[in-house]
Amino acid sequence: MTLREMKKIIDYNLANFQEWADKDVVVAIKGNGIGGTPCVKVTYAYSGFDWDTGKFILKTEGGLLRKDKEWNENTHLLDKERKINMSLFIVTETDDINEFMESDTFKTFDNEVREYRDRIEKEHLNSLKNDVQKKIFTDWCNGICVSSEKYIEENNISKKDDYEAHSAILSVVSLGLG
Repeated sequence: MTLREMKKIIDYNLANFQEWADKDVVVAIKGNGIGGTPCVKVTYAYSGFDWDTGKFILKTEGGLLRKDKEWNENTHLLDKERKINMSLFIVTETDDINEFMESDTFKTFDNEVREYRDRIEKEHLNSLKNDVQKKIFTDWCNGICVSSEKYIEENNISKKDDYEAHSAILSVVSLGLG
């Protein structure tokens, strides 16, 4: 659906069903049961920018998570990480954090995430063309600020090497690892 198509439907409904003007806008979600269609409220709408240029985005209450054929291993691990982070918050609230950190659930998850991060970092490191780019990327992975003028001067980094390394860094960040 395009924004223009959505506008036509909205305009038609506002013209013909005045009483709907102040009703909540919702998005139908999967699920069934007795009663109406399961939905989540739309909380905000905006035009995308940067990587989302050309999109009109609807934000929903609580967010939505894709779980179809394209739901891959990376998304699965990030979803598990969000669940563990939420569990950490809940456990912290009940002061059982040490017990939770020793649990098999946390240890299994922690190992999966470490393996995932190591694999993604290794793939991106191997994609870089020279030692300078690899140093920038490795330093970033180790928590060093690699975008300061001081760092760039001290390491005699060319604009091309800086660009290539930061492209790899942005790719890793886009996967939720930064």
